[in-house]
Amino acid sequence: FKLYIILIHCITTFSFFTLNRPILSYTSIFSSNSPWWSNGLPFSCTGCGKCCSNDGEVWLNSDEMVEISMSLGLSPEDFLSSFVAEVRSDWVKLIDGKDNSCIFLANDKKLCTIYLHRPVQCRTYPFWPSLLESPASWDSEVVSDLDNSRKWSPEEGGCEGMSSHTSKNNLVPLDHIYRNVKLDKLYRSSYPHYKSGDDRQRLLAKVGIMYTVISDSMSWVINEASNNNDITWSRPNIRYRVVLSSDYYQIIEKIKIEIFSMLTTEESVLSSSLIIMPLAFMNTDDEFPKFTLYLQSEVIPNILSSSVMSQFKGNINDFKQEIEVLCFPKQDQMKDSIDNQMTLPYHTISIRRTNVIVN
Repeated sequence: FKLYIILIHCITTFSFFTLNRPILSYTSIFSSNSPWWSNGLPFSCTGCGKCCSNDGEVWLNSDEMVEISMSLGLSPEDFLSSFVAEVRSDWVKLIDGKDNSCIFLANDKKLCTIYLHRPVQCRTYPFWPSLLESPASWDSEVVSDLDNSRKWSPEEGGCEGMSSHTSKNNLVPLDHIYRNVKLDKLYRSSYPHYKSGDDRQRLLAKVGIMYTVISDSMSWVINEASNNNDITWSRPNIRYRVVLSSDYYQIIEKIKIEIFSMLTTEESVLSSSLIIMPLAFMNTDDEFPKFTLYLQSEVIPNILSSSVMSQFKGNINDFKQEIEVLCFPKQDQMKDSIDNQMTLPYHTISIRRTNVIVN
């Protein structure tokens, strides 16, 4: 276990991401208080599967790899050998499926076999920076079966759901688009430029620990849900994330990603996230309570404030009601300082929707 931790701390991350599209400056997208798409954009997924059949690459970070492999009942080793073409730091590129489609596209070429666990790269489409830079950029992605319209091809790609004709003028509102772009930015920021040694073995060391930590926490949650009526643990679609670091910045970045993921994902797919921190807050007994106070008083309000465009921040209190954050200390720690405080196997932060109906 100690050797694994040493290997994990040797992993170096870089700020880069690659798709089969140019990377643009996020500043250019928000160069004014009113972007060109401030009135919303037409989009309604038709379930055609064409976006999963384009020529391109699909990358997963270690969180997504663990989530997908656990949902498939596979070990990290089996997932790598079955579905991964390349490893860079703690990111993996999926192998291509039949006809260069996504490996997880069903035989009917329409359904995603891991839809509930699909990566951010897929979740945020078509609200990618390259498509939001200008009306022409957006229109260049639109395909339609109408006469004289651009047609879809595996080489050129395109989306029929972006057509105002196909979407029947269903406009996606400004804030949803903006939150997808923010999530995209946070997600891409840790993509590595290049390999840093034997990435595959270091990744296996890292995800091996993540598997153990998630399994421990999942068992605790299942037991707690069966013994108590607390809505925190009986919610459907709980997602587990692990931070193998004691660095506050990395923990906060993970919190940001999970908050924006929740704000851009339907409730039926994600109702709450547990961020588990097995290596953090080991110095003093009051370290976690102090971090909790800082999180609740400064960090979370700032994150939620940044989830809306600047001209709408006068109504930020309305947006704060969407998410609540709860902090739970590790078992057998701080029992004397916090009376009746529920404890978990590891220091854990719960991010959940404020209004979820549990059947």
